[in-house]
Amino acid sequence: MPQCWNVLRRCPRISRGRPTCDVSYQDRSPIHRVRLAPAVASPGCSASGRMTRVSNDAIGGWTRDRGSPAQGAQAASSFVLGPAGQRGFMKKLVQTGHRRRLRFAREVVALRTLQEISGTRVPRLLADNSDCVEGRDQLFLVLERIDGSPLDAFVRRHGPIDLDATLDLTEALAETLVTAHAEGIVHRDIKPANVLLRADNPRDPMLVDFGISFNEAIDDGATRVGEEVGNRFLRLPEQSFASRNSVSDVTQLVGLLFFALTGLEPRTLVDADGFLPHQRSAAQGVLSSVASGERAVLLHNLFSDAFTTVLVNRLGDARTLIDELRTLRAASEGPHASGEALRRLAQMSESASAERESRDMALLNSALMDLGEGVQQAGSAVGLGRKQSGYS
Repeated sequence: MPQCWNVLRRCPRISRGRPTCDVSYQDRSPIHRVRLAPAVASPGCSASGRMTRVSNDAIGGWTRDRGSPAQGAQAASSFVLGPAGQRGFMKKLVQTGHRRRLRFAREVVALRTLQEISGTRVPRLLADNSDCVEGRDQLFLVLERIDGSPLDAFVRRHGPIDLDATLDLTEALAETLVTAHAEGIVHRDIKPANVLLRADNPRDPMLVDFGISFNEAIDDGATRVGEEVGNRFLRLPEQSFASRNSVSDVTQLVGLLFFALTGLEPRTLVDADGFLPHQRSAAQGVLSSVASGERAVLLHNLFSDAFTTVLVNRLGDARTLIDELRTLRAASEGPHASGEALRRLAQMSESASAERESRDMALLNSALMDLGEGVQQAGSAVGLGRKQSGYS
């Protein structure tokens, strides 16, 4: 039975039920795991020979608007105008490897999935030729043009953003992560350069560049386990092995909050002196003027929860982050809280962290017990004892 590549184009909500097109799948509730088609090009796509490159000036009815294309390691981009005068942003793949093509097409799937859900802060997908992923044509996509600066350029030009606006920015993006993670999509490359501020308004952010995202609904091998992903803005230990854990997105988003408030890139969870980003002297000097009283304590604790090096001990999901952001926003704005109030808040935070750590350790221990039982059963099946299997 023939299979189709662009499942979400024809079956846009595969996580809400079985796809109606001809695909092979394996139930992984609530996500159906879709396996990509064999190398069969869609009609109208070049199936063999050298890659057919699209023109720089006219692609699928879209023409370059102004400026020279920006050239990256994997893709080139430029502003374009559509047949009806639509203003768009075009991204063209310049790499020829098959896995690069799969990854590019996976970005289209992520964008198409998220744009159909109200309230998600991703640009609208206007055009693409991802159906040619198995052919030889140069792949491209066109997004709506977002008039505004990337967050990193905005902060360089205007300086750090005030706390309330930063909380609004972070919450808006966290809401998008809630939706993305529910759909099995993990961004894996959240950084200031990948957040556009519409009309340079920090309260109106858009999340872009799903180029190295992971989608549970697609089994394409575009990013292999063990392959390093992530970025230099905040390098996470688990991303050295192509982690597909949504916790990494939440950690990077808190890193974004840290950057917006301080203008400093966290770079690593722990520096050479053993300090987390918010504990470093340069950051403390800035943060002391950002918040005071209860807000200062809650902000400190939020950073501590998000930046811990052990993945299972970190702030675990985007919904929890939203709750903590709202608590922080509602906290006292007084110039100083009493010493007793600060101690009480710190104790509450430590208690909550200990409770979360205890719960996470219980889950980890349960998983290890299941693993031990699995190894023991496998060993028994082939006549091996615990010592012989090497597991004890």
